[in-house]
Amino acid sequence: MALPKLKFNLSAHVPMYFGNTRTAQLILSGWNVSLLGHWQEGGYYTYGNVSGVVNNVRYKDSYNVDMKISKTFKFDKVYLSFIADIYNLFNIKRLSFASLGDAYLSSGVLEKYLRSLQFKKNVYEEISENHIAGNDKIGDYKPFDVEYQPMEWVQSFSDFSNPDERVYYYVGNLEDLTNYFPDVDTDNISKYDRYVQYVDGEWVRVPRRDVKEALDNKAYIFNPVNESFMFLNPRDIFLGIKLSFEI
Repeated sequence: MALPKLKFNLSAHVPMYFGNTRTAQLILSGWNVSLLGHWQEGGYYTYGNVSGVVNNVRYKDSYNVDMKISKTFKFDKVYLSFIADIYNLFNIKRLSFASLGDAYLSSGVLEKYLRSLQFKKNVYEEISENHIAGNDKIGDYKPFDVEYQPMEWVQSFSDFSNPDERVYYYVGNLEDLTNYFPDVDTDNISKYDRYVQYVDGEWVRVPRRDVKEALDNKAYIFNPVNESFMFLNPRDIFLGIKLSFEI
């Protein structure tokens, strides 16, 4: 399936004798700057092992900008150029699947990562899966400065056999939620009000502000184990010198 893409190349050139004085020409002239960039819409991926359902989720769009700079000095018939190539100018972070490991070192990491994402509601409806819905795409990740907060969907409290005290559970059955917490305002309930946590042997409702913070910060995403391999395209700067002569 063809995906939309865009490429651009913006260049600026300052003539060799730009400026009214010798000093101005030395500083201002001979500059060449180029920006090379691209954007491509994210591809498709099949989530869920359901016959007939394919390409139901997407990767994040990819984009990047590189810069090339050179400054040339002219000495009679000799040209001396200083060159800088800057790749990934804005240090854009794109999740690399190399960080997901392999079946021998970190079995099931890819599946755990995908399960932690919150795709659109229609994705789960199509494969008949109960899951917390959102707007995630493959390639989203939890920032390093955010503490991991797992979140899971559960139909009712009777589904629990050994609840994890760290998890925020989204209760799908509203009637069951109100049986445990009669103070729930069912007429004005929002998605932030349906989360509970098992603390010291009893169920408590998670404060709305804590739920919102976890969702906004994507704290629920299970980052790959090999975090040092998460981003394999850091900003790189290469410097060089070019010497040329007029004959």
